[in-house]
Amino acid sequence: NALVHQFIIQFKLARNDWLMSSKQEVLGSSTFYRLTGLKPATTYHVRVYARNAIGTSQPGGSIRVLTKEDAPSLPPKVLNITAVSSTEVLVTWEPPPPEHCNGVIRGYYVSYNEPNRAKVFYNVTVNGGEKMSYLIQKLKKFTEYSVVLQAFTRAGPSTRTRKRKVKTLEDVPSQPPQFVDITVLGSQSILVTWKRPPYDSIHGVLRGYHIRYYRVSDPQSAGETTVDRSRLNVTLRKLGKFTSYRVSVSAFTSVGDGVPSAEMKIKTAEDSKLQ
Repeated sequence: NALVHQFIIQFKLARNDWLMSSKQEVLGSSTFYRLTGLKPATTYHVRVYARNAIGTSQPGGSIRVLTKEDAPSLPPKVLNITAVSSTEVLVTWEPPPPEHCNGVIRGYYVSYNEPNRAKVFYNVTVNGGEKMSYLIQKLKKFTEYSVVLQAFTRAGPSTRTRKRKVKTLEDVPSQPPQFVDITVLGSQSILVTWKRPPYDSIHGVLRGYHIRYYRVSDPQSAGETTVDRSRLNVTLRKLGKFTSYRVSVSAFTSVGDGVPSAEMKIKTAEDSKLQ
């Protein structure tokens, strides 16, 4: 037999006919060749021809080869990122297109952070390629977050989706107005003053304040006055003369009242003390 001077490697996707195959010619002195540009996690059929000065042989028996997995070449498709409460955000998605999975999707990475704390990322692993949603919990109230997703195979993760921003819902203030003080103005009036709650305890848009008061001798005689957020004081009038009252102040958002201040006891003046 004449010396083999060339081998022809023929390969195709397992689902295709040999008429749709590709060929690669290599030197006859070679004993191996690395085929490149193949699809990850894909089954191919491969066979080899030998060629010499006389002609080309019949192909050898074909072998079945499954390429290794790779990381997905596209990220998942984010369907929705929705705040469902003041501390929870629901993320839903679809997997990458099948031709970009490059293997079996084993799960997803959900990462999120506060935009003003860009270097601090929280990462959650959602195991299972069939999972299409995740509820992020224990978030800060009325706070903006950026969320990104990745799909992963055994070979690694995809690129990240673009950042999507979402803000948790409003809640009631978790701290009362500060430095509440009461000044007796006369036998039927008092001045109540306060400072707003700490900013990070308001958990929404501050709408105003409720001032509640009642006679110590008759707790059912409660009264209430509302002022808008620009006011930090109110004068309560037409109170009982020389009468003890308990007074508290609470801030409120569109969701409702926050924690009230500790009740303060005050007594209006006697008539005889008025000028």
